[in-house]
Amino acid sequence: MKSGTQIGNKKLTANPVQQKGKRSSMLFGNSFDPAPYESELHKVIESKAYLLAEKDGFNGPPIDYWLAAEQEVRQYH
Repeated sequence: MKSGTQIGNKKLTANPVQQKGKRSSMLFGNSFDPAPYESELHKVIESKAYLLAEKDGFNGPPIDYWLAAEQEVRQYH
């Protein structure tokens, strides 16, 4: 007996996450994969840190801009 159901030319499998070996960034059972979220958050923080540094004329240490941007971004996420 084959697993899944066939509708027209498309076969539906019991677990769409397993299709073609692709890993879903969504939920796996009861665990959550934070990597995609953290990656996007990192990009937002990086952009905000650059804008803060630019506004300040790049006069301070980069870590100060990064920490200020991270605090501001994480406050809303």
